[in-house]
Amino acid sequence: MRRVFTLGLLVLLTAGALARPDEIDSTRQKIHSVHEKIHGAREDLQVANEREKQMSRKLAATQIKLDGARDVLRDIKDRLARAEERLDKIRHKIKITRVHLRRSQLALERRLRQLYIEGDVSYLAVMLQSEDFTDFLNQSEFVERILETDHQLITEVRARKAELDVQKAAARKTVEEMKSLRAQQEVEVAAILKLKKEQNAVFAEYQAHRRKLASQVSELEHSSRELEAKLQRLMDLRDMPNLPRSAGGYIWPVNGPITSGFGYRYHPVTGGTRFHSGLDLGVGWGTPIHAADNGVVAHAGWLGGYGYCVIINHGGGYATLYGHCSSLNVSVGQAVSQGQIIARVGSTGMSTGPHLHFEVRQNGVPVNPLGRL
Repeated sequence: MRRVFTLGLLVLLTAGALARPDEIDSTRQKIHSVHEKIHGAREDLQVANEREKQMSRKLAATQIKLDGARDVLRDIKDRLARAEERLDKIRHKIKITRVHLRRSQLALERRLRQLYIEGDVSYLAVMLQSEDFTDFLNQSEFVERILETDHQLITEVRARKAELDVQKAAARKTVEEMKSLRAQQEVEVAAILKLKKEQNAVFAEYQAHRRKLASQVSELEHSSRELEAKLQRLMDLRDMPNLPRSAGGYIWPVNGPITSGFGYRYHPVTGGTRFHSGLDLGVGWGTPIHAADNGVVAHAGWLGGYGYCVIINHGGGYATLYGHCSSLNVSVGQAVSQGQIIARVGSTGMSTGPHLHFEVRQNGVPVNPLGRL
């Protein structure tokens, strides 16, 4: 921004000295060159915009794919959780069945052991207790049925356990399959995340490139406007009749003391030693400012640290600048006479209080105003 401001000021202060046909042609050529660069930069910007849009669409598609993959992974995890829960229930049932089986086996073992210990005595006891042989046979058959019932119960418990073992194997297989699917899906999600990260990096590069091109286009358009404004000023000056210069040289623009001279000084706003390109004249707010000599207004408006200022082109490469004004009384292109009120004192721009900053420049280079007053 400082470079652009300095360039603009230089153009304003040297316009009178450059109002020649060759300079006008040179400026036109520069404008043509800048326009060609703008055209090329805009084409590049259009391509960059399209590439950025394409990558944005790819990113959107990848995000949809990622969301779908995450949904599948979530479903697999839910199915795995249910399968593991079912496996745990089957394991619990098997544990209970084993307890029942063990109890039944122990009961049968106790009956068999008792029969073995008692041997024929038991049958003798049954015979003695029986009323007749038929009753004896009936009671013997009852004992055998008890043994048969115990054996059948054990068989049923074993069958139930075998069935649960089959269910357990199936549930375990399902769990292993779900774990395998989960691992595969996690790999898929990781791959999509990696792709998205890579696409985001490319997208960021495209955005940076597009912003850079947009900035270049903006700078070129700004340069084009500056050159076109310069060309217009040169043409206006070329077509303008020469104004007579005052025989007595420049007059003081205001009647006030010099509060800061021309040359290096300690800057009251920014601090440090800096070159002061003019004179500061201490006068009150609203004091009329007079044109130092006949000329044409090259600038009337805001100009960076100068605040509101007026620049007058006096011809012959000379120009004067009047800075920090509170109000302006002239406009660009207006012819002014020596002593004419062109503005009023203020404290706009980089200023610590009301005063007039007065500069004299020769071919754009500041010179000590005291040499012209």
